[in-house]
Amino acid sequence: MIGHLALAALLQITPARPRCSVQDAAQADGSVWILCNFRDVHISADQGKTWTQSRLPQEFKHRAIAALDAQQAIVIGDQGNLWRTADRGKTWTKIAVDTEAVLTDVQFLADLGWIGGYSGMILHSKDRGQTWTKQPTIGSESVESISFADPLHGLAVGWGGAILRTVDGGAKWERVKAPAALWSFSSVFMKDVNNAWAVGMSGQLMRTTDGGATWTAQRLEASGSLSSVFFDKRGRGWITSDRDIYTSPDGDKWSPSGLNDWVFLNEIIEVGGTLWAAGPLDIYRRGEKGWESLP
Repeated sequence: MIGHLALAALLQITPARPRCSVQDAAQADGSVWILCNFRDVHISADQGKTWTQSRLPQEFKHRAIAALDAQQAIVIGDQGNLWRTADRGKTWTKIAVDTEAVLTDVQFLADLGWIGGYSGMILHSKDRGQTWTKQPTIGSESVESISFADPLHGLAVGWGGAILRTVDGGAKWERVKAPAALWSFSSVFMKDVNNAWAVGMSGQLMRTTDGGATWTAQRLEASGSLSSVFFDKRGRGWITSDRDIYTSPDGDKWSPSGLNDWVFLNEIIEVGGTLWAAGPLDIYRRGEKGWESLP
């Protein structure tokens, strides 16, 4: 149920790109949503030429954002904080959930949404994020990332190499034993109901071809941590890390993009036919010359 009345946000329109420690990024219907740490959300409808800055009513540690369309978005974070806007950040409504756990990741497929969190927490919404209920999970490891290929088939990964899978939309989550999962995971992406990839600490990269029932380790020349994995509309794969962005035409062999710097990127999104990569230090856009800082 809704916990507070909608509270007005402080809006400011500016041509300048967001200058903040970027926690997460999302896009929907041509609009880009940039989540800054603690309180601010920046929104652009013209591929970064101009931005609207929205300030959430309360300050808390942000973790993730999901954009449902050009007007609606969900922000989650510490102490069970869950905020929703239906008017492009003009107002934010706090949504009450039955937990004070740290909420780490959120994904939507049309009206259906899932949120992962600490202590094995998974929440589910059937009404575009207006109400949420707990789903039964196995294990207490924190969920860092959650991904669904369709309304039924989903995966969740987290601390200690934990992997959970569901084939019924989360009514039941199954714990998967993967001996090769030696480190904590930070991100999982389902390309379809069979194929998915998960990445994490110490360059850990794993793949499944049977919907998450079994997993195999893939080789990646990366000594640091891998923070996110994403496949674009053309089927090409992308992995962000401490020092580079790795890419693959098919998810089998991966190669670095050549940034070779401490970029600390944590998210890749597809915006208007191109790719953006965001992190606490910078926002990059992929152009004809490769990855360049957003002007």
